[in-house]
Amino acid sequence: MTAFVALLRAVNVGGRQLAMADLKRIAGELGLDNPTTYIASGNLLFASRKSERELKKALETAIENHMGKPVGVICHGPWAMVEADAVRGRTMTSWPSVQTDLRNAGANWVDEEVVTCEHGPGVIVSSRKPDDLPAFCREIVHQFATSGDVAAARK
Repeated sequence: MTAFVALLRAVNVGGRQLAMADLKRIAGELGLDNPTTYIASGNLLFASRKSERELKKALETAIENHMGKPVGVICHGPWAMVEADAVRGRTMTSWPSVQTDLRNAGANWVDEEVVTCEHGPGVIVSSRKPDDLPAFCREIVHQFATSGDVAAARK
């Protein structure tokens, strides 16, 4: 078992609040051992047998989902979500060669230009390929604008 410290930037600054009790609960749900937080810093100490790469993706996805920010993925991007076990029960699209991995991870794969899945924690917007970027961009901007994160939608 390896000890880790996660220094989570942008948590509890700029109006995006994450209670430390929620951060500890998220860590527990991810199977991290002995999660400990200090003050309201957004820093997390824990132990795990997972790799640093697995932990980073899992924590990013879980916190984004908890905080309600939309997640956008295109082409092969859903593989990172598969690694974080964040696609189970979700409807998504991707580059065709990723569909088997998405299905094996519990997602419902569809061959559409853009898919918005609101079933589950947080919104996931997915697209198949660069040709789908106009539709993807319209939808992800719409999702950020309606999530209350207007500053992100304007960028």
